[in-house]
Amino acid sequence: MSFWSGAVNPSLAMVAALSPTTGPISGTPREFYEVLEDYYTNNALYESLYARAIATQLLDPAILGLRNPANRVVEFYAKKVWPGPLPQALTINTANQRIVDPIHHLWTWSNWGALKTVWARETALYGDGFLKVSTVNGPITNENPRGVAKRVFLQRIDPKLVTEFEADERMFLTSIRLDEQLDDPADPLTIGIAQFRTEIWTKDTVTVWTHTQGSNAKEEDLGQPDAGFPIPLSVWGIDFVPFVHAKFRDIGYDRGVSAFQHALDKIDDLNRAVTRLHQLLYRHNDNTWVLGASGMDAARRPMPQLTFGKGANKELPQYIVAGSRMFSLPGNYDLKSLVPQLDYQAALAIAKEAQMELEDDLPEMAYYRTRDFGTNLSGVALTLILGPAVANVEETRGNMEGALIRAQQMALTVGSNLSIEGFTNIGTYENGDLDHTFAERPVIQITQIEQLAAAAQKMALGVPKKQILLEIGYDEEQIDQWMKEDAAAQAALVAAAQNANPANPADPRGTAVGSPMIQDQLRRQIQPGRTNPVPQESSRTRQNGR
Repeated sequence: MSFWSGAVNPSLAMVAALSPTTGPISGTPREFYEVLEDYYTNNALYESLYARAIATQLLDPAILGLRNPANRVVEFYAKKVWPGPLPQALTINTANQRIVDPIHHLWTWSNWGALKTVWARETALYGDGFLKVSTVNGPITNENPRGVAKRVFLQRIDPKLVTEFEADERMFLTSIRLDEQLDDPADPLTIGIAQFRTEIWTKDTVTVWTHTQGSNAKEEDLGQPDAGFPIPLSVWGIDFVPFVHAKFRDIGYDRGVSAFQHALDKIDDLNRAVTRLHQLLYRHNDNTWVLGASGMDAARRPMPQLTFGKGANKELPQYIVAGSRMFSLPGNYDLKSLVPQLDYQAALAIAKEAQMELEDDLPEMAYYRTRDFGTNLSGVALTLILGPAVANVEETRGNMEGALIRAQQMALTVGSNLSIEGFTNIGTYENGDLDHTFAERPVIQITQIEQLAAAAQKMALGVPKKQILLEIGYDEEQIDQWMKEDAAAQAALVAAAQNANPANPADPRGTAVGSPMIQDQLRRQIQPGRTNPVPQESSRTRQNGR
């Protein structure tokens, strides 16, 4: 029986996590996020859950998280959603090239190269990710009581701080409430009393309270706002809530579902089975022997007890065999082991079967078994083997990149409205000037040899060389330089052929067969045994231009 069973069942647990209302597991999604965090960190998992009084007598704190895959599943997404350095990890496609440099500035100011992995990990763990568009201001002056905005950046918001929010049909937030317990209260008179900071953002204003009413207090119980609040959002030149929400997996609720939330029952059952197997193994790792007598003496009385050591009633022959001491017993005595005949292999097979069943629900686990599939797998083969996990990453990318694009459009708007350097004259959201997407990237990277072999086959089919080189990842400026050098080399070949044979000049159109420099580069990289190789050009073909 899982601790999610009975009154605390998975469906109610999910409802409690997805709705900002009181549920059977916890009062708020915040506490369910903490449960998911326990699974991710894993150490003393069930002791922690028991301490939270989530399942009382239904949960055995002695269970160990010996087969808990939560950490590996979450880390799979941290590695595969946006791997690599910027800007290669998120190549921007847009018709308005004026927004590319400002977005790159935004990434630099946000430390997005590191933050993108943290946000991917967090969204996979909790099922929700939040970003806020913030500004860094200069010194306060009489003309600018809040200082002149110098930079705009993306700030990661811990989902546990988000008490409630509302969104419109486009997934733009229309309001959001954040509640945070303060570690260092500003008021020295409140030392020893838990103090909280509550922010409520709407499309018109932001209001902040510092209070002692708790993180779930009603707005009307918060008292007077802090000095200087509410602040109209018009001071930043915006009429939208500068937050975005990304769901890891969207099943129609307000909040998303985490990477492993749907498999908690199976995780607990597997941990319970493996813990029991280990208990049996270590409980009976010390052997106990019984010396028994089965016969009668001449007077038909039971044979007397046979003793060893100083008080031995009979001297027994001893032998040393392979480093072990052995005694030769009389014929009517036998030695038996009391170790129970447990079928460990059968118990282990049950645990392995449960683990494979769990892998069907969490296909990301197969990524950590790729060494079992062989050492010479290509990227294409891995993509096929990890098909369900790859599909999950593509879904997650779509959700998170949609939110990231909205955040970047907000940051561009804020930067433009506040005249931040580099953000002027970039257009407006209303006119579609801020529209952009990210280039498609494979989840499982293929090797360069595979890439070049595919490029050679495309060239044989007539795909333009420049398009092929762009797909491989070469810079357009470098490609153009190669093209100029190749054109000059081909013109020199034609001129040499004409000088060598004036009566039969070479056809310059023959040089369109392809750049010898580029074709040779591709030809040298093709794997042995490939079909459809790039045809070799004979010296006669090059001379005749055919």
